Amino acid sequence: MRLYTFIITDMSAKSARFTNENNFHTFCEHIPLRKIALCSKYFGCILFLCHVSTYTQKRGNVIKKLFIDMDNTLVNTLPVLNAESQNVQKYNVKKPDQIPGIFRHLKPLPGAIDGVKELAKHFDLYILSTAPWENPSSWQDKIEWLTDYFGNDVDSPFYKKVVMTHKKDLVKMPNSLLLDDRPYHGASDWDDAKIDSFWLQYGYDDQLVWTEKLVPFLISIANANEGTLRKDIALANKTNQYQLRHATTEFKKESWE
Repeated sequence: MRLYTFIITDMSAKSARFTNENNFHTFCEHIPLRKIALCSKYFGCILFLCHVSTYTQKRGNVIKKLFIDMDNTLVNTLPVLNAESQNVQKYNVKKPDQIPGIFRHLKPLPGAIDGVKELAKHFDLYILSTAPWENPSSWQDKIEWLTDYFGNDVDSPFYKKVVMTHKKDLVKMPNSLLLDDRPYHGASDWDDAKIDSFWLQYGYDDQLVWTEKLVPFLISIANANEGTLRKDIALANKTNQYQLRHATTEFKKESWE
């Protein structure tokens, strides 16, 4: 079954859902990509979720879904925001993540682009990111950043597979992982044994980063077939015993946050 969804929602999570592909695309035509920033300003939390099936099959096997956060997981965001934290008055904003255009030309984390391309051979990949509420340009800037590094056609692992929301838990689904550095915006809620989803905290174990053992570890999860995602993760982690996430949802924020 495929669910075609464009959700414009407030924090109560009201939404518009479409099970008919033609109706979905007709709706989306009224809100083109370049208008995403405008929509974020006036409508609140936007989930842009296209062609997400409840399962994906290849060679007769179910392929696991991997949702990847952007800031500080895929993109080297924090050093730039910290550097600009003393300059916010110049831009007439309260926080550096509210500076217009600041998300547009950030650098990827070392190894991230090649790592994603390798993971695309083993997972059904999606982006699951939050854009600052008071920075409408950031919604569009993130899409354009992905286009710069991965393209904007069917060869991109994230083509029409981008979700932006302040409620990441709305997207969790069975047999799916979220790779995210922070527990906020519903990321920690992905650790849900009932539906068999999991939150892997990027960088909590210093080996689970792009330049170390993250990619082979994730591939070992993708290739495991123990019956549940949690059993697959346990098998993949049996030898190295990586620390997969903080035991609680505690996280040290920056002084400006």
